Amino acid sequence: MTPYDFYHNILGADLLDQGTGVSTGQFQPRLFSDKTTTDLKNFLLTTDITQQKQIIGELADYYVSNVVSSPLSPWPAWYEYSTLHFVGWPNKENNFSLGSPFDPNGARVVANAIHCVDATSCGQS
Repeated sequence: MTPYDFYHNILGADLLDQGTGVSTGQFQPRLFSDKTTTDLKNFLLTTDITQQKQIIGELADYYVSNVVSSPLSPWPAWYEYSTLHFVGWPNKENNFSLGSPFDPNGARVVANAIHCVDATSCGQS
């Protein structure tokens, strides 16, 4: 996940179905501007890190100045799992992902890392 993903999810006008008005983004306040739309597009069009940082800075300024945000959860990174059948979970010693990977990429990393404890623990014969 990148800063682009965060701001696109919140400020991306392309995530609003023009016919229904239904948002497909998470946490989308439906607060759009031509400037933020252009900034989001330009971020994807450049590989120049300096330009990307400039664009993210502009999006951040717009966000803190215009978006009303009320967090409903501290978004803790839980590390709750069972090693009865599977091992390879992220933990304090092997912190390769959040303990509660809520983004698709983090979930894929965890899904690829966990494996059966032994040849019989996952129902194999």
